[in-house]
Amino acid sequence: MAFLLENSGLRIEVCNPNETADSHLHTRFSHCGYITQIIQKKSNEQVLGQPTEVFHPFHGSGFPDEFEIPLGYEEATCGECFLKIGVGAETKISDKPYSNWDEHPVTQKAHTEVLRSPDSLTFIQMAELAHIGYHYTKGIALNGSKLVVTHALKNTGNDRWNTLWYSHVFLPIEKLQPQALLQMNSGGKLKRNDPQMQSCSPVEVVFSTVDLDADGVCLQWDMSDAQDNKQRLLNAHGRSIYQAEGNYPYQELQIWMNHRVFSIEPKLHIDLAPGQEKRWETVYIW
Repeated sequence: MAFLLENSGLRIEVCNPNETADSHLHTRFSHCGYITQIIQKKSNEQVLGQPTEVFHPFHGSGFPDEFEIPLGYEEATCGECFLKIGVGAETKISDKPYSNWDEHPVTQKAHTEVLRSPDSLTFIQMAELAHIGYHYTKGIALNGSKLVVTHALKNTGNDRWNTLWYSHVFLPIEKLQPQALLQMNSGGKLKRNDPQMQSCSPVEVVFSTVDLDADGVCLQWDMSDAQDNKQRLLNAHGRSIYQAEGNYPYQELQIWMNHRVFSIEPKLHIDLAPGQEKRWETVYIW
């Protein structure tokens, strides 16, 4: 059964990570604090969308996040295990480089402790394998129309490791037609142009949201660590659809959209020696 958080501004549904039958829990996205619904109480609108017509948990929906680089994958041989933060131990299915599009069987799902209060949820997960291990905590709290998401990740093993964290926020594309305006921090270097991008300045990007197909469009920027971590998305009428502000610098920004959703995905590189911990927080406003 899912967890519910509710206040005067928002109603949020979060997956229970210890229910193995839950269709949202899979081998790719983190099971800790997987948000599937966010309802604006004032308008009674669902602010999250689903990127595909037929739901498939590996493709995600709602508000999933992922630690894209697993731990111990390169050292493992085919048939041996590695750690996927947020999921647990998974089996390596081939000797090719890791891809998060490959479905690696979960050998040992990590146990996640869940702490509840009237306006917050805290997910605590630990896993270890040979010389590698992690302790991960994700907090979800409501403050009016704000959703506050906190993270703490610690290296509990004997070896140094690195990973890459990012989150999808799948926003319904119909709220952004025929165009979307993204305001973001300056200083980013766009990796490539795309016909869907009508214009681009250091602080504003205008996208066309018509004629998108199911496969979608992906745009990426390399970002400067010195810039503020803020994004704001507006529709064609200038109405704010989404705002996010993080207390951490991010190294990449990815925008993915198809005929159903628009997703803003800042990416954070994490490198931890044994015993080191990384903390970060994002405030989302609807």
